Amino acid sequence: MDIRINNRDIVILPNGYPETVSGLDEVIQRVRIKLGARKGSFAYDRSIGIVEGSIAANRPNSCSTAESIINEALIGTDVYVKVTGVSTMNGDTVVEFTVSDGYDEKNSEVVL
Repeated sequence: MDIRINNRDIVILPNGYPETVSGLDEVIQRVRIKLGARKGSFAYDRSIGIVEGSIAANRPNSCSTAESIINEALIGTDVYVKVTGVSTMNGDTVVEFTVSDGYDEKNSEVVL
């Protein structure tokens, strides 16, 4: 279980407590944080993020590169991410992926 983050801020419930996220939604949030941050830019954990330009739609191995980066961050979680596409939209790189825990699947995307 983790605290839900939306637009780079903690989501607060009407009662004043932070909203939590779990299951596949938690994994999707972790993937978005991992791919959305530049490596070394997060003050509390410099290992979070990716090296800028390491995933690009114009590279022939972009899906496997993104998949490796994501799954490395999820070691020990019993969850696997399959990257289904890497494309460019309005100058941004978009990574489409499917999260699976062996029982359930969920599709999502992240803009780098």
